[in-house]
Amino acid sequence: MMPIEGQKAIYLIVFISTFVLPLLMLSVFLLRKVVKSLEMTQKQERIVPFFVTSVFYFFSFYTLNKLSAPGFITSYILGAFIIVFLVAITSFWWKISAHMAGIGGLVGMILALSDIYSIYNPFFFLEAIVIAGFIGSSRLYLKAHDLNQTAAGFAMGLAVMMSVMYIAM
Repeated sequence: MMPIEGQKAIYLIVFISTFVLPLLMLSVFLLRKVVKSLEMTQKQERIVPFFVTSVFYFFSFYTLNKLSAPGFITSYILGAFIIVFLVAITSFWWKISAHMAGIGGLVGMILALSDIYSIYNPFFFLEAIVIAGFIGSSRLYLKAHDLNQTAAGFAMGLAVMMSVMYIAM
Protein backbone atom coordinates (compact mmCIF):
# COMPACT_ATOMS: atom_id res chain seq x y z
CA MET A 1 0.00 0.00 0.00
CA MET A 2 2.95 2.34 0.61
CA PRO A 3 6.47 2.72 -0.71
CA ILE A 4 9.16 1.09 1.42
CA GLU A 5 10.46 4.47 2.62
CA GLY A 6 6.97 5.41 3.84
CA GLN A 7 6.68 2.10 5.65
CA LYS A 8 10.05 2.65 7.32
CA ALA A 9 8.97 6.12 8.44
CA ILE A 10 5.78 4.70 9.99
CA TYR A 11 7.68 1.95 11.78
CA LEU A 12 10.21 4.47 13.10
CA ILE A 13 7.56 6.93 14.32
CA VAL A 14 5.56 4.22 16.06
CA PHE A 15 8.65 2.57 17.59
CA ILE A 16 10.06 5.83 18.96
CA SER A 17 6.79 7.29 20.24
CA THR A 18 5.26 4.13 21.70
CA PHE A 19 8.37 2.34 22.96
CA VAL A 20 11.58 4.38 23.13
CA LEU A 21 10.19 7.63 24.58
CA PRO A 22 7.93 5.97 27.18
CA LEU A 23 10.82 3.72 28.24
CA LEU A 24 13.17 6.69 28.57
CA MET A 25 10.59 8.61 30.58
CA LEU A 26 10.02 5.63 32.85
CA SER A 27 13.76 5.59 33.53
CA VAL A 28 13.59 9.29 34.43
CA PHE A 29 10.59 8.61 36.68
CA LEU A 30 12.55 5.88 38.46
CA LEU A 31 15.55 8.15 38.97
CA ARG A 32 13.35 11.02 40.20
CA LYS A 33 11.41 8.67 42.51
CA VAL A 34 8.09 9.38 40.78
CA VAL A 35 7.69 5.59 40.69
CA LYS A 36 9.26 3.13 43.12
CA SER A 37 9.63 0.25 40.67
CA LEU A 38 8.80 -0.79 37.12
CA GLU A 39 5.79 -2.69 38.47
CA MET A 40 4.11 0.54 39.64
CA THR A 41 2.20 -1.39 42.29
CA GLN A 42 0.42 1.65 43.72
CA LYS A 43 -2.36 3.18 41.65
CA GLN A 44 -1.04 6.70 42.35
CA GLU A 45 2.36 5.79 40.85
CA ARG A 46 0.70 4.95 37.54
CA ILE A 47 -0.97 8.31 36.88
CA VAL A 48 1.98 10.40 35.66
CA PRO A 49 3.66 7.65 33.58
CA PHE A 50 0.40 6.76 31.83
CA PHE A 51 -0.47 10.41 31.13
CA VAL A 52 3.01 11.03 29.71
CA THR A 53 2.79 7.84 27.64
CA SER A 54 -0.60 8.93 26.31
CA VAL A 55 0.99 12.19 25.12
CA PHE A 56 3.57 10.20 23.16
CA TYR A 57 0.82 8.02 21.68
CA PHE A 58 -1.13 11.12 20.67
CA PHE A 59 2.03 12.50 19.03
CA SER A 60 2.33 9.26 17.09
CA PHE A 61 -1.32 9.45 15.98
CA TYR A 62 -1.03 13.12 15.01
CA THR A 63 2.18 12.59 13.03
CA LEU A 64 0.89 9.52 11.22
CA ASN A 65 -2.35 11.30 10.41
CA LYS A 66 -0.41 14.27 8.94
CA LEU A 67 1.67 11.84 6.87
CA SER A 68 -1.53 10.23 5.53
CA ALA A 69 -0.63 6.81 6.89
CA PRO A 70 -3.19 4.08 6.15
CA GLY A 71 -6.43 4.53 8.09
CA PHE A 72 -6.24 1.25 9.98
CA ILE A 73 -2.84 2.23 11.39
CA THR A 74 -3.84 5.72 12.49
CA SER A 75 -7.11 4.36 13.90
CA TYR A 76 -5.23 1.72 15.89
CA ILE A 77 -2.81 4.29 17.31
CA LEU A 78 -5.73 6.60 18.15
CA GLY A 79 -7.42 3.72 19.97
CA ALA A 80 -4.21 2.93 21.85
CA PHE A 81 -3.90 6.59 22.87
CA ILE A 82 -7.46 6.63 24.21
CA ILE A 83 -6.93 3.36 26.10
CA VAL A 84 -3.71 4.58 27.77
CA PHE A 85 -5.37 7.91 28.60
CA LEU A 86 -8.36 6.12 30.16
CA VAL A 87 -6.04 3.88 32.17
CA ALA A 88 -4.34 7.04 33.49
CA ILE A 89 -7.67 8.62 34.44
CA THR A 90 -8.95 5.40 36.01
CA SER A 91 -5.74 5.19 38.08
CA PHE A 92 -6.91 8.14 40.16
CA TRP A 93 -9.31 5.81 41.99
CA TRP A 94 -8.71 2.24 40.79
CA LYS A 95 -5.85 0.05 39.56
CA ILE A 96 -7.32 -1.27 36.31
CA SER A 97 -5.11 -3.73 34.42
CA ALA A 98 -3.18 -1.90 31.69
CA HIS A 99 -1.88 -5.24 30.39
CA MET A 100 -5.42 -6.48 29.86
CA ALA A 101 -6.51 -3.15 28.37
CA GLY A 102 -3.72 -3.53 25.82
CA ILE A 103 -4.57 -7.08 24.85
CA GLY A 104 -8.27 -6.20 24.84
CA GLY A 105 -7.41 -3.45 22.36
CA LEU A 106 -5.58 -5.95 20.17
CA VAL A 107 -8.54 -8.33 20.20
CA GLY A 108 -10.85 -5.39 19.43
CA MET A 109 -8.71 -4.39 16.47
CA ILE A 110 -8.68 -7.94 15.11
CA LEU A 111 -12.45 -8.24 15.42
CA ALA A 112 -13.17 -4.82 13.90
CA LEU A 113 -10.76 -5.20 10.98
CA SER A 114 -12.04 -8.70 10.29
CA ASP A 115 -15.55 -7.31 10.03
CA ILE A 116 -14.67 -4.07 8.16
CA TYR A 117 -12.57 -5.85 5.53
CA SER A 118 -14.64 -9.08 5.51
CA ILE A 119 -11.54 -11.14 6.22
CA TYR A 120 -12.53 -13.91 8.57
CA ASN A 121 -9.53 -15.84 9.79
CA PRO A 122 -10.38 -17.25 13.21
CA PHE A 123 -6.71 -18.13 13.84
CA PHE A 124 -5.74 -14.53 14.70
CA PHE A 125 -8.73 -14.09 16.97
CA LEU A 126 -8.22 -17.40 18.77
CA GLU A 127 -4.50 -16.78 19.15
CA ALA A 128 -5.18 -13.34 20.68
CA ILE A 129 -7.79 -14.80 23.04
CA VAL A 130 -5.36 -17.49 24.23
CA ILE A 131 -2.66 -14.86 24.77
CA ALA A 132 -5.21 -12.71 26.65
CA GLY A 133 -5.98 -15.71 28.84
CA PHE A 134 -2.30 -16.19 29.62
CA ILE A 135 -1.81 -12.50 30.39
CA GLY A 136 -4.94 -12.32 32.55
CA SER A 137 -4.00 -15.49 34.40
CA SER A 138 -0.49 -14.20 35.05
CA ARG A 139 -1.83 -10.89 36.41
CA LEU A 140 -4.07 -12.84 38.79
CA TYR A 141 -1.38 -15.36 39.72
CA LEU A 142 1.08 -12.57 40.53
CA LYS A 143 -1.63 -10.86 42.56
CA ALA A 144 -1.00 -7.68 40.56
CA HIS A 145 -4.76 -7.30 40.03
CA ASP A 146 -7.99 -8.88 41.13
CA LEU A 147 -10.50 -10.44 38.74
CA ASN A 148 -12.56 -7.24 38.43
CA GLN A 149 -9.52 -5.12 37.53
CA THR A 150 -8.38 -7.72 35.01
CA ALA A 151 -11.77 -8.17 33.36
CA ALA A 152 -12.46 -4.42 33.34
CA GLY A 153 -9.11 -3.75 31.66
CA PHE A 154 -9.85 -6.27 28.92
CA ALA A 155 -13.41 -4.98 28.43
CA MET A 156 -12.29 -1.37 28.27
CA GLY A 157 -9.56 -2.10 25.73
CA LEU A 158 -11.89 -4.20 23.60
CA ALA A 159 -14.74 -1.66 23.65
CA VAL A 160 -12.57 1.39 23.03
CA MET A 161 -10.60 -0.15 20.18
CA MET A 162 -13.63 -1.59 18.43
CA SER A 163 -15.44 1.74 18.74
CA VAL A 164 -12.50 3.73 17.41
CA MET A 165 -11.91 1.32 14.52
CA TYR A 166 -15.55 1.51 13.42
CA ILE A 167 -15.87 5.28 13.86
CA ALA A 168 -12.47 6.40 12.54
CA MET A 169 -12.17 4.11 9.55
